[in-house]
Amino acid sequence: MKKFLGVFVISTFTLVGCISLAQLRGNTYSYSHKLEGDNIKDNIYEDNDLKITFSVGTKEIDFEIYNKTEKSVKVIWDETSFIPYGEGKKVMHKGVKYADRDAAQVPTSIPSKTTWSDMVVPTDNVYYRQGYYSQYVSNPGGWETHDLWITADFNKPETESMVMKLKGWKYRLVMPMEVNGVKKDYTFNFEITDIVKTAPPVTN
Repeated sequence: MKKFLGVFVISTFTLVGCISLAQLRGNTYSYSHKLEGDNIKDNIYEDNDLKITFSVGTKEIDFEIYNKTEKSVKVIWDETSFIPYGEGKKVMHKGVKYADRDAAQVPTSIPSKTTWSDMVVPTDNVYYRQGYYSQYVSNPGGWETHDLWITADFNKPETESMVMKLKGWKYRLVMPMEVNGVKKDYTFNFEITDIVKTAPPVTN
């Protein structure tokens, strides 16, 4: 029985190796994003109090906040929300342990005339992948993060169709902050402006 399992595992990995993981993933997709609204230029929001530069990554939204005021600015994480499809999602930011992602998060204080670099990730996207161990092959578990948007269709035409329909899709990041002692809900509106599809490599 053990000999049979060994042959099966080796044969399976040989097959995967021949097909390649890239082929199993099918078409892959990359997205372009644009920040929209008032006080916006080149994905930068700026008003009298703050200058915030955004960059949307595959798994997170990166940003840099410059506090232009004479007082500290507080980012209220527990009320910050990523809204991709109309439903708000709790987020975690840099420095929060994955295991503590659902716990309360202390607000970040940004001193006057300084810059703070951070990122947000929807807590729903963070999960622990169980490992598996055997005599023939092992793969340890670990924390992983889903992509913000679908990046591979695994050769399913219906998934490809769904992805391509996301061009022009609008989503939001709501980030309440305390500025000059007053709480203000900053809402940042994004649009997916382009989606580039890359076909898997062809084998001979």
